[in-house]
Amino acid sequence: MNLLDKVYAQSNLDTLAAPTFPFTPPFEEQPPATTTDGAKISLNTSKATLKVGEKTTVTIRVESDDIEINTYKIVISYDPTKLGVIDKDAQTSGTQISFTDTYFTDNANLASEQIGTIEIAATTPSSAVTVNRNVADIEFEGRATGTVTLEIMDEHSSLTGTNNTNIPASTVPLVITITGDTTTPTIIPTPGLPKSGILDESPVLTGIVGILLVMTGIMLAIRYRKVGK
Repeated sequence: MNLLDKVYAQSNLDTLAAPTFPFTPPFEEQPPATTTDGAKISLNTSKATLKVGEKTTVTIRVESDDIEINTYKIVISYDPTKLGVIDKDAQTSGTQISFTDTYFTDNANLASEQIGTIEIAATTPSSAVTVNRNVADIEFEGRATGTVTLEIMDEHSSLTGTNNTNIPASTVPLVITITGDTTTPTIIPTPGLPKSGILDESPVLTGIVGILLVMTGIMLAIRYRKVGK
């Protein structure tokens, strides 16, 4: 009787502890997850706050970590009413930024100030390589006060590896604040005698004329005294 009780109790325990399917043994080695090892496209600047009329340089950085890539394409959006792009190639039509990557060859380099976008695209001249460096500089000038977010447009940006495989990459935007004005304030002159033309523009000439007037007054006074006698 005791044996039957033990068997029945064990049967209930097995039913309650039955594993759900699919079942993974606790010590079975799992396949490694597919990662991009931190591939990233970021925007950086040493001066994120500027005044109207001031300039700042924003650097585009590509980090593929240990993944070799053949091409990269980066499209950035910004507010053209608050920031203006300084053209780095006056000899070419349109507005270009400074492409600094010494290995990749740029295939596209154009800033559209009408819609507020900047696009660069580059390809390796030979085999795929890892990229962990700054690839381009954008020089901006403050146009109007406010806050501007420079954002990498994920849907139009990409890193491409061997066999045209797309490498997912995180993106890091940048916020720039424009305040005040750098224009020289207008100096309001101290109220005084009205200007009389050319004499006001030449202090030396004005001094000479003043001396002559004083001497003339002295001579007239002497003559008047002689006549009075």
